[in-house]
Amino acid sequence: MSGASKPRQSSQSRDAPQRAVRSQGDGSGGDDFGADPCDREFDVSLTSVDMSVAATLRAGAKLRVVLRVSGNFESIVCERSNGDYVGAISGIVGLSQLAKCLREGHSFDATIITITSASVFVHVAPA
Repeated sequence: MSGASKPRQSSQSRDAPQRAVRSQGDGSGGDDFGADPCDREFDVSLTSVDMSVAATLRAGAKLRVVLRVSGNFESIVCERSNGDYVGAISGIVGLSQLAKCLREGHSFDATIITITSASVFVHVAPA
């Protein structure tokens, strides 16, 4: 299965709500992402999408991944360069590590893969 080791192939299904694309961990699961836990890429369907903002976007558009804090609550969201909220990242393996990376000043971008009338699917990678 030589194709299984390639991180992104155009023939791969984009139907899965999330799919780790690259991490440098040992494959045992958990939040172990290798020597640099902030060097990771993944695909995910955003949650709590603002469809009025999403309707103005197209596949290929870049979004910023930011950590928003409200009181004691943190959320990781994707927003346009002007600060317009698009949707949230949640329910992924390593969410707490991603939040830690953002707190430490690492930057991530999300590239829109597909937009439907009800969802936005993005590829997240270090900026």
